[in-house]
Amino acid sequence: MTPVSTGRAPVAELTAVSVSLGDRPSALSPILVDIDLVIEAGERVALVGPSGAGKTTLLAVLSGMVQPVAGSVSVLGVDPSNLSGRTLRAHRSRLGIVNQHLDMALPLQVIHNVNAGRLGRWSTASSLWSLVRAAGRNEATEVLDRVGLADRAFSPTDTLSGGERQRVAVARVLRQQPDLVLADEPTSSVDPRLADDVMGLLCGTVEAPSGWTTVVSVHEPDLARHHADRMVGLRDGRIVFDRQPGEVSVADLTDLYRANPTDHPTGG
Repeated sequence: MTPVSTGRAPVAELTAVSVSLGDRPSALSPILVDIDLVIEAGERVALVGPSGAGKTTLLAVLSGMVQPVAGSVSVLGVDPSNLSGRTLRAHRSRLGIVNQHLDMALPLQVIHNVNAGRLGRWSTASSLWSLVRAAGRNEATEVLDRVGLADRAFSPTDTLSGGERQRVAVARVLRQQPDLVLADEPTSSVDPRLADDVMGLLCGTVEAPSGWTTVVSVHEPDLARHHADRMVGLRDGRIVFDRQPGEVSVADLTDLYRANPTDHPTGG
């Protein structure tokens, strides 16, 4: 399969990557199988496919949280598994991650969780002082306003609903201004109108951020069609298609989800 190419520099590149439950590639327990994927600078790539297709694991490989048992990985010019200490922290500061668990300090105020997006770029002293008096209040409030939560900046995060916490996670990425955004089902707990807004913010189709690249897994293919440059269909740990949204048909999606007929609406 020939992936979509824009001719821009690669931000991430996976070559023959496999991930399994064992200590070696196994036909009995594969999670990802022989994945070849190139993500180029400025692209907005949506991962689609049924539950268990491997979307979350693929994002975890890109983030460096999961190491493959076979193949090679390059993200922002390096293999994350080769990094440690200060170089690993510097690398992670360039990644904006929205995962399903959100990774928030719930007792802290919302503004501190938003500012967590800047911690990798602040000194230890500045980070600690920010817990006493929140740094960058104007900037943090501005990004909270973009996700509709400016009035909750100083609320304890554990008083927010699941959907509101999800929007705080998006605000944290906007505050961070990373080079690469990796988002796992960032719209799963919000209503359809907010889902469209969240995707627009993460993919830069609304108030575009400066120069970042986005890889996002989505449950609803129509969101991918509206906001992504590419749709990568995954099934049983393999890439089924890698195309521009206009080239993905209803038949393609029906086939992709054929064993999960209620897993998504195919859309038009």
